[in-house]
Amino acid sequence: MLFAIFITNIVFLCLTKDDARRSIIIFNIIETLIMFALIFIPSFITRITKLKIPPIMEILYIIFCIGSIILGEIGEFYIKFDWWDSLLHFSSGILLGVLGYVIINTFNKYSSGIYHAQFNISM
Repeated sequence: MLFAIFITNIVFLCLTKDDARRSIIIFNIIETLIMFALIFIPSFITRITKLKIPPIMEILYIIFCIGSIILGEIGEFYIKFDWWDSLLHFSSGILLGVLGYVIINTFNKYSSGIYHAQFNISM
């Protein structure tokens, strides 16, 4: 899907003569390249650390990235729907909260003698 968006934007960039439209297309190309990089962050973190990110968390992260970059910017959902930004902020808070618990569980699993109670840290 991302590759198709990338190629389509390249083709439109070659065919478009209007400078204002060309700048929007170039911005979309850059966002698509950033999206390629963002998708691989969870697997990169898993490889370099002992942190095991649950598969559902990775799927939700990718959905969030698609919602913010592809739908939000390229699909102009930020302009079309007033609630789109609030929805993404709400979901990012949930994702960061779950990631915090994953990090605490990892510390509890690999730390020697120190136990961090999840309830105490969340308060």
